[in-house]
Amino acid sequence: MSEDLKVWVLLGDKVGDNAQALSLARGWGYSFEKKMLKYRELRRLPNWLLGTSFWSLAEGEESLVAPWPDFVIGVGRRSAPIARGIKRLSGGKTRLIHLGRPRAPLAAFDLVVSTPQYCLPPHARHFSVDLPISTATRQEACESAVAEKYALRWGAEQQPKIALLVGGDAPPYRFDPETAAKLGEEACALAAETGAQLLITCGRRVSKEAADALRNATQSTCLHFHRFSESSDENPYLAYLAEAQLFVVTADSVSMMADVLAVGGELRLFTPPRRPSAWQKFRAALESLSRAVVPRAWREALVAKGLVVPLRRSELVASNLVDKGMARWLGSNSASLKRSEQASTLFTILYKLTETFGVARLGEQIRE
Repeated sequence: MSEDLKVWVLLGDKVGDNAQALSLARGWGYSFEKKMLKYRELRRLPNWLLGTSFWSLAEGEESLVAPWPDFVIGVGRRSAPIARGIKRLSGGKTRLIHLGRPRAPLAAFDLVVSTPQYCLPPHARHFSVDLPISTATRQEACESAVAEKYALRWGAEQQPKIALLVGGDAPPYRFDPETAAKLGEEACALAAETGAQLLITCGRRVSKEAADALRNATQSTCLHFHRFSESSDENPYLAYLAEAQLFVVTADSVSMMADVLAVGGELRLFTPPRRPSAWQKFRAALESLSRAVVPRAWREALVAKGLVVPLRRSELVASNLVDKGMARWLGSNSASLKRSEQASTLFTILYKLTETFGVARLGEQIRE
């Protein structure tokens, strides 16, 4: 294959998804074009109905013209029909690399990279990794302006620090005030055991009531408390990654687990209780019924074709990390942890690209 490959990266309005796709493109080392896409309400239609059309696009279709690329990197459900449409228009020449769950036939892509929470079946085109790509590094976190700003505030504090990173509600997981208070109590116990102070950040999915309950439960040991606000640009996340030695992450946030391990932090996990809605209970009942009466091979075939979408199970990622010795449950006293190497997920995917497509080039940030 030519060393002068043409690569398109499909970007949308989700910052985390964009960061993963761009990190993979930069790590691969080939020149690439960013294609910024905006979607209309038709994006809510199932991908099996959208097929290979551009119907869901509100903006960006005008940039999707020949000459067609050799590769398209997409991420998330919304980009899947667009990537498939590009492949159709290229006459099948373009190869598709997809991060996450496409909710479309796996065979329509040349490589689908996903993590365990999506419950995708074994397939020749599917490659499972423990965690999503993280763009975090300890060096960049320590050298960031945010870290310098907070280091000045905390400079006189010599105690070790524990960062408590809270994602929030992620159905069927509910982070209500009762759960927040329980997490706060367990985090305070860990802080007392290690002689540390708490740095606490709550994401946009944390309700005000839950944030207040967490703040009240941790007042005695909390050095800094932050809650996401639409009206404020303040975000101490990088400072937490730089300053903390130990991290507690709610198991609903797979991306924060990946960031902690990418910076070499010690990871403890807390799983909020499952409190599914009536619709989620109905879906779970259907899944249980299908497991009882439908042969496994048939169920996996339906998932592989994108006709059945299993419920997302973030706890599978957390359990996998604990089983591999890369994390502990909060409150447990299991064996010592294995340190995670930075960029391990990215390296793993890049090697898979080399194996699958016979191309081998690493970007500057990876070679360094």
